[in-house]
Amino acid sequence: MCKGLTFRRWQADVVRQLVAIDGVEPALLIIDARPPADRSAGARARRLTSSSTALWDTYNNGWIARRSRALRPVRMDGDLGALPRVEALVRREGYSELFDADDIEEIRQHDLDFILRFAFGIIRGDILYAARFGVWSFHHDDEEAYRGSPPAFWELVEDTPVTGAVLQRLTDRLDGGRILDKGWFPTARHSYVKNTDLVHLGGTDWPASQARLLLSGAIDGEGVPSTSTAPVYKKPDNGRTFSFLAHQAGRFVQNHARGLAFADHWEVGLVRAPISSMLDLSCEPSVEWLPLGKPGSWYAADPFLLRDGTRTMVLYEHFDARSRVGTLWEADIDRPAEARPVDADLDAHASYPYAFEADGRTIVVPQLAEPGVHLYERKGGRLEPLVSVLPDVRLLDPTMLFHDGLWWLFGTRPGSSSLTKLWGWWAPALEGPWTEHTANPIKTDVRSARPAGTPFVHDGRLYRPAQDCSTGYGAGVALCEVLELGPQRFRERLVRVLRPSTVWPNRQGMHTLSGRGDLTVLDARRYVVDPHESVAELRGRVARVRGRARR
Repeated sequence: MCKGLTFRRWQADVVRQLVAIDGVEPALLIIDARPPADRSAGARARRLTSSSTALWDTYNNGWIARRSRALRPVRMDGDLGALPRVEALVRREGYSELFDADDIEEIRQHDLDFILRFAFGIIRGDILYAARFGVWSFHHDDEEAYRGSPPAFWELVEDTPVTGAVLQRLTDRLDGGRILDKGWFPTARHSYVKNTDLVHLGGTDWPASQARLLLSGAIDGEGVPSTSTAPVYKKPDNGRTFSFLAHQAGRFVQNHARGLAFADHWEVGLVRAPISSMLDLSCEPSVEWLPLGKPGSWYAADPFLLRDGTRTMVLYEHFDARSRVGTLWEADIDRPAEARPVDADLDAHASYPYAFEADGRTIVVPQLAEPGVHLYERKGGRLEPLVSVLPDVRLLDPTMLFHDGLWWLFGTRPGSSSLTKLWGWWAPALEGPWTEHTANPIKTDVRSARPAGTPFVHDGRLYRPAQDCSTGYGAGVALCEVLELGPQRFRERLVRVLRPSTVWPNRQGMHTLSGRGDLTVLDARRYVVDPHESVAELRGRVARVRGRARR
């Protein structure tokens, strides 16, 4: 369903990801044949002078539409121009739009599997059943909190930390269809343009994921009914819009000043209790802070435990604040002052040294700057290359585990979704062959996607630590119970979120939790004054601005 061959960029991305799948092809354009509104200068002037939402309309249709990457027009002549068309006229009944019976019958003749709605308004009636799996439509808000419009807007007004979005199979209920996929993104509090882009572009892979699952027979296409009773929002009036714009100006300045005065400093802490103890909602871990960092010079983060003979070692990222390069270091937990670099041939930057045991071997899988996931075996205190997998994929925080007879690999990927989208692969052995999960990305949720340490089993249940980045990178660690894990299925539920204690010296963030036996290690952040970091941050921002100007 569209208005012609000009699409928004996010809509074009949806279509192109769908047609890239073997077994999926576009079959029909259902075009809104109603004449466009009069856009002459006089007509627009009359609408603006008589409208209580004139300021919003000017801001949204002028500034936002021109600045947003997601809303930029894209011509799809080469992709869709040769398709047959049904030019449909709808009739209004209140807020509802109903299709003519002859148009519906013509659409049915094309034997469609599903219809994507990129045009028309609140459609109801028999058109919702004209395709085998119905009409799919995006709602760019969490329908359990915000129904109506404008999309991805009221979260900024009400200072909600995350902005949701859903792909739903439409029913006659407004923004209350059957949920096919759903995700949450960090609210860009300082910029409606950025929030629009994050939410609209962030869900473009959902229809493709649903199509792959349908082709594999893993789902029935029915979705889960929404039970939302959230209020229905409307466009803000002129006064509300003016107040919003004034407030946004202050947030814009605040956001760009952040990071220039302070720098992150991470420290590693030891807890003499098993990682499963963190599931207890009343648990306030007693932490021994290991002296591995030096504020303003280097910090220690991403800790993992391993055994070296009779010693327990902590493997971690040593980040040099001057060179801004991370390397892997290790320390005996009982003699942390003797920390030293790991004996290994690694590339220029290494972090997140995920460590586990398999077949009597100690395996380390670090995050590296180069593509591929590289496994190393620890032999005689040295990391020796074991095997490299997924040579064309670069993963952030790669995390492996063995579960129900299969090896699993999780991580996020660089780019705008690095905190939001979890990807998965599986294999019968560490060496492979590795197969991509049918539903990739398997989860879209800034509150609990990116891996944050060692998965573990407790009372027969599998748990996965994940980063909670809802209020910023490394805000806390979410412990999730994995309810379903298979080549075509993944589902988990949040058990609790761990955040730094107010009595800790490092209480501005936390993003790794790992354990071995009766010991657990974690990292936590505090902000420090670091002129070198501030200068580096300023240079980076200037470079990004210049890059955008050249584009």
